[in-house]
Amino acid sequence: YLAVESHRHCFLAPDHSAAISVIISGRNVHIFGGILAPFEARPRLIIQLREMARQSNRLINCYAIGEHDRPLFEDAGWEVTKFGEETSLKLESLTWSGKQYEWVRRQQNYCQRMGLSCREVIHQTMDSELWRKLADELFEIQRDDLKNRVYSREMNFLVGKLEPDKLGRRRLFITQDQATSRIEAFVVANPLRGGRGWSFEMYRKRQDAPRGSVPFLM
Repeated sequence: YLAVESHRHCFLAPDHSAAISVIISGRNVHIFGGILAPFEARPRLIIQLREMARQSNRLINCYAIGEHDRPLFEDAGWEVTKFGEETSLKLESLTWSGKQYEWVRRQQNYCQRMGLSCREVIHQTMDSELWRKLADELFEIQRDDLKNRVYSREMNFLVGKLEPDKLGRRRLFITQDQATSRIEAFVVANPLRGGRGWSFEMYRKRQDAPRGSVPFLM
């Protein structure tokens, strides 16, 4: 989904076997989300990117390259720096029990005592007027969440844009106050691995939302 956003470009392999999402900023080419291709087609594209950088005198930066792709870049002579962690949870066996998840249970219990509940919004079946009202509230929450941060707008390089009318197969989850129906937080989840997994691509909350609203929703 990030690859097809309107402000991004697409670098396509000459034989159309692979593609990547890019944002061009001066001499810099920023690449996000890895390579869209079968694994066997990726080494060839990485070499083609290197040659493009040499011929056009551009600096190419790749972000969010998974551990399985890291050796491919290193073998092609790229400089690789680790930042962040790739965290995944196997929900089939997850019980949230034990000391390591104690903080999650505390957040959940507190939010429930504050009268919050969570639900998925099935946007494809909603009445158009109700959907527009909900979408306006999502934008309101995003503005409130970002207004006192160092960056006051979406970080286009690293996360997607909030575009409610272009959700596609993304899933939208909200936390609501049961007494007032006010939305306190939301999460947008992207499908991955052929629908076998979901990633929390965007999460926002109101500044005065009860403590732990986002972990509670996740």
